[in-house]
Amino acid sequence: MKALLPKCGLPKDERFEAFAVSALVCPGAGQCMAGRWAVGLFFGISFTVAFLALAALTLWPLLNNFGHRLVSLLSGVPPPLQTYHVRWIVFSLVLVTVIYLLNVLDAWWQTRRASHA
Repeated sequence: MKALLPKCGLPKDERFEAFAVSALVCPGAGQCMAGRWAVGLFFGISFTVAFLALAALTLWPLLNNFGHRLVSLLSGVPPPLQTYHVRWIVFSLVLVTVIYLLNVLDAWWQTRRASHA
């Protein structure tokens, strides 16, 4: 990881590494780098599940309506279109954002405590 960072901007403490990996590579990876496997796996799995829920809630009606439009062009019968569940999409988006921010803050503060102890 240190080889990828520029030499002049490389901080001396380990919290920047954990912060950067959790923020830019994968949520929970910074915690795993610091040896906190349970917390890292929790953040990684919960972020992935929440993000997949957001993607499914956003993309499924679009793809479903596209398939229905294609079938209606072939058969001539217009099917009912599926609507978006905006409340669930907003809830999933907020959940993904909260998990991501908690992950980054946890990587920064917990590594800071460990490096100062």
